[in-house]
Amino acid sequence: MIRSAAPLDPGERWKLAQKLAIPAKCDVDPVDLPWASTVLRRQVVASGTGLFQFDSLIVEEFEDRVFFGYVRFHEERRELPDQVRGQGLSMTNAVLINQ
Repeated sequence: MIRSAAPLDPGERWKLAQKLAIPAKCDVDPVDLPWASTVLRRQVVASGTGLFQFDSLIVEEFEDRVFFGYVRFHEERRELPDQVRGQGLSMTNAVLINQ
């Protein structure tokens, strides 16, 4: 996770990846987690590998928020088909309407 006050510019993130790859001796794909989607955050926290951390408590709290957010995301989505059916629409029409 990269902690920043604003999302990193893609060019800056690429430069950071190049700098980190040398000492890590592997390809590095930095993800600006606070600004990533709920699903991507969960995927990275669950299966990504951290290179280093300054404060494990902050990392644990962030990971907890990611997992709780992911559960909440699925709970909200679970209700969507019933809401759509109640309006007499199909899921395809509902997605097109919401775009």
